Amino acid sequence: MPQIKLENGIVSIEIGNRLFYFRRLTWLEEDNISNRPLNILSKALIRVDTLDIKEDSNKLEIIKALPNPIRERIYIIYKSMISEGRRSFTTSNIWVAPDIRTTIDKIKLEEDEQEEMIDNEVDMEIFQKSGLKGATRIG
Repeated sequence: MPQIKLENGIVSIEIGNRLFYFRRLTWLEEDNISNRPLNILSKALIRVDTLDIKEDSNKLEIIKALPNPIRERIYIIYKSMISEGRRSFTTSNIWVAPDIRTTIDKIKLEEDEQEEMIDNEVDMEIFQKSGLKGATRIG
């Protein structure tokens, strides 16, 4: 049974008698990769057994050297192990929209108050221009 582990965002997969170590790629790195399985695995590969691999071309050659069915299985295992950590998404301080009826009533009240204030100002101006004192508005 092959050994598969996920520790600190690094997936280790035993293939034959070797341990391959793959790191978690950022969403931006993963988004910019074409030829998905091959290039994702080569980009994520950081070490084989105790040998650190720095050059991208060396990583690609190592992944290409694996038989295609094994490479596909490694890709499936890698993606399933990495995606576990990304599933834990939580939100906080979610904004909740106010009740629509309350909002409509509030807007209507503000409009009525503003309309009444404008009507009073217009009435005062008319009374001042006409010279009428003590006249009251009807309605």
